[in-house]
Amino acid sequence: MDYLEQEISRLDTKIAETENLVSELGDVAEEEISRLKIQKSKLTRGGEQESVSTFKSVILEVRPGVGGDEAKIWASDLLRMYLRYAEKRGWRSEMLDEGVVEIDGREVWQLRWETGVHRVQRVPETEAQGRIHTSTASVVVLPEVPVTPITFMFREGTRYTIAASTARKK
Repeated sequence: MDYLEQEISRLDTKIAETENLVSELGDVAEEEISRLKIQKSKLTRGGEQESVSTFKSVILEVRPGVGGDEAKIWASDLLRMYLRYAEKRGWRSEMLDEGVVEIDGREVWQLRWETGVHRVQRVPETEAQGRIHTSTASVVVLPEVPVTPITFMFREGTRYTIAASTARKK
């Protein structure tokens, strides 16, 4: 049971407990029940909006950050790790560019939590004296949104001017 389900369950319990107190507390209990139900509806709506199966394909980009050659090695290690993870999950992956991969598969949108800067501290292969280096790499996971056709219906004899902030009919 994940955190969201636990929170919804906790709210259900509080609502049930408060309903038992309506006869004793009256309006105060009714207000509390309505407040708890609003909280619960916000949580359930939020869960529906962004489901793990929302997107079937993502673009994953890994770029080296601070750390010179070691950062490049770290970025390639990260990318290799994500490709192996995708392979183990049965997802299809395709290299689009250096450090950019398209990954298709069921529940692939869960990779969205990997977005951010990843840091490693280690004695790199390139270090001769055994010093610890800190390197970073940025990871960006973008959903691949399906193409949706848009149809514009213009009335004959009407001229439209479209600007960045407004659309006016003349």
